[in-house]
Amino acid sequence: MVLSIFTSDDLQEENIASFVGAFEPVKMEYGLLVGSKWMINCGDTKATNTCTDVKAQLGGRIVKPTYI
Repeated sequence: MVLSIFTSDDLQEENIASFVGAFEPVKMEYGLLVGSKWMINCGDTKATNTCTDVKAQLGGRIVKPTYI
């Protein structure tokens, strides 16, 4: 799990787009938990409930791949 903190919403959105772009070709179910200027790479959303469990504690929104 990796926590990223951003100085702007634009930088955060660019980072999200990079992850989605990297995982889309291999159709990987990789979740990102996103809050205000922070993001947690929470892993495979089919294999674990990590994204959901961390969201219950911190809030935010889960960003899943849109290609499935």
